[in-house]
Amino acid sequence: MKYSCSLVCVKQHKTTDNCNGVREKTSFVSINQFSDLNLLSDYRFLEEVGRMANCAARDVTSHKPRTNKFVNFLRNRARRYNIHLKTLPIGFTKRRENSTFFNNK
Repeated sequence: MKYSCSLVCVKQHKTTDNCNGVREKTSFVSINQFSDLNLLSDYRFLEEVGRMANCAARDVTSHKPRTNKFVNFLRNRARRYNIHLKTLPIGFTKRRENSTFFNNK
């Protein structure tokens, strides 16, 4: 972390040190340079990872099967008539709203 006095100094720091201004959360910090600020940053990083894992575990679309039998049936029937049927992935709103069906008659 570098402190600067003005915008000119910030721009100069970014060009000379090839810095984008965003701290890398997973970079190594030696024990000599480790401070309470680093500890707090690590703690917040672990909380964020925990929230993301919890959110992914509760996501309904990730637990649904990737394909369903009706869509495969519809795709195969369309292929018989030389129709290339494209479908949206599971979880898309437009796919849920789609009312396409195949009439056997």
